[in-house]
Amino acid sequence: MQTEIGEIPHSSSLAGAMEEFELMAKLRGLQINETKSMYMKTSGELPPSHQNTIRINDHNFPVCNEFKYLSALITKDNDVTVEIKARIAAGNRCFWSIQKALKFRGLSRKAKLTIYRTMIRPVVAYGSETWVLTHSSERMLNCWERKILRKIFGPVCEGGRWRIRHNRELGALYGQPDLVAFIRRGRLRWLGHVQRMEENRYPKKAMNGTPGGRRITPAPDPRLEAKSIRYEGSSESKSTRFFQTLQKFY
Repeated sequence: MQTEIGEIPHSSSLAGAMEEFELMAKLRGLQINETKSMYMKTSGELPPSHQNTIRINDHNFPVCNEFKYLSALITKDNDVTVEIKARIAAGNRCFWSIQKALKFRGLSRKAKLTIYRTMIRPVVAYGSETWVLTHSSERMLNCWERKILRKIFGPVCEGGRWRIRHNRELGALYGQPDLVAFIRRGRLRWLGHVQRMEENRYPKKAMNGTPGGRRITPAPDPRLEAKSIRYEGSSESKSTRFFQTLQKFY
């Protein structure tokens, strides 16, 4: 049976943590599958002898630089750009699978935009609540969205010549927040959800905790932290209204 190993506290306690994990797995009738379990070091470099496999107690695990968990790509250096490129590739596959419907002239633009917002965009924005967006990744996402919108709206004829629509024209025709603004709203919505959790919930502990040590790049977006005001002792309804109001600014 396949097992997934989460975050290990420290290399010095790796063997002890593995022993405890294996014991708890046996109590639940599970066993560790070495072929389906991997080891990924998130800081520093591995010794030359540990480039391909690592031995922990009586198990040999392959060493990887990235892995997928719940369709989200996680890398050893926490590079969100790799995940964004993977989501864009998945969005392209989704788009080309239904391109006949989007090219059908009998289908209105409104219906095609509904297909985009409900079928294609969620594929790209999956897991975006945890993304740390840079200016380059924002340009990448908006560029991809404009490419899809140009396919939906088609070219324009001026003076007997056809040309693609400019960015301003696409924004005016679309009339909705762009993909980056949609992702920011999702991040704020998730932030409000975590903020309303009980203090003993693990997501709340992770948000308010301080793991210590040095953080490797990329650093978290300070703009989101500056805009996220914490209400100490506030009611749940007040916190809900605050995050709903905050989303309107995006």
